[in-house]
Amino acid sequence: MSIPLRSGNAISRPPSRILRNRRPPLSFLVDHAEPFGLSSDEAVRIMADQAQCIRKHWEPLAKRLGMSRAEIQDYRPAFEQPDSDLALRWGQSKT
Repeated sequence: MSIPLRSGNAISRPPSRILRNRRPPLSFLVDHAEPFGLSSDEAVRIMADQAQCIRKHWEPLAKRLGMSRAEIQDYRPAFEQPDSDLALRWGQSKT
């Protein structure tokens, strides 16, 4: 499977297979936000905003770019992760 990108590059395998077990937990990211000039609350808000945007747009964009149903299913774990659910819950608790 290869999905062409506008730049002419291609992704040869779904990101979920590339990233598996290589992500720090969200709590680590929040705990280490300060060196990046962010408060913990700001980090949580940014993660929640990103999770909401990705959840809303990734699949319609994939369809618009011509990905097949099977390709979308292969990529789904990369875009619909438990970490996204957690970020959204944390974001809701901060509002």
